[in-house]
Amino acid sequence: MKPVHFEYVLSSSRERVIHAALHRLHLTPGSPLYEDLFVEGQLLFAAAYADYCARFTAQDEHQIIMYASQRIRWGLIDYLRRERRHQKTVNYGLIPAAVGGGAARTW
Repeated sequence: MKPVHFEYVLSSSRERVIHAALHRLHLTPGSPLYEDLFVEGQLLFAAAYADYCARFTAQDEHQIIMYASQRIRWGLIDYLRRERRHQKTVNYGLIPAAVGGGAARTW
């Protein structure tokens, strides 16, 4: 596998791909998770770039961007699903007190 060229991946023109993926998921810079998801998008871009370089010999810029943007979008959707699933399991411990309107029961 070829080494990932982080200068390529982290350049400002490549950041637009990540911002576009977040925009397609209806996330704005004011969202609480935006910065975390942006960093996750950078990691996904690096992984997609390394995977593309390992699979294909032709280094077409347009194809790399299209491949990476799809991988970023799918990866961010997976990340959001994991977070939602995690929030549901964490919130189950708080439901009895919130629904009962009083203090939580100690059994």
